[in-house]
Amino acid sequence: MPNSATETTAARSAVTFLYPPVNVIEKLLKHISGRADEIADCIVAACGSAQDDLLALETIDLGDELNVRRKSLEDQLLQIEIAAHDLDELVGFVGKLASE
Repeated sequence: MPNSATETTAARSAVTFLYPPVNVIEKLLKHISGRADEIADCIVAACGSAQDDLLALETIDLGDELNVRRKSLEDQLLQIEIAAHDLDELVGFVGKLASE
């Protein structure tokens, strides 16, 4: 039959031993979350500016080849904005984990 006093002491020391690494991981998650949030904000701002520039070019007939390139850039910007949105969701998830 197991000795519950010994098991409880062992369990407490195991929890005490794990606690500092958990704090380190929590701090790292908060740092990563904050940095990723800053990066997402920069990406969104840059995409918005580039999108505005492309919209200004839309009214000008650039010729077929340049119009195709402009459309390709619009598509690439959309993909970047989607990635930034996904990054923002990840930041929210990491932030939620770090605050629990």
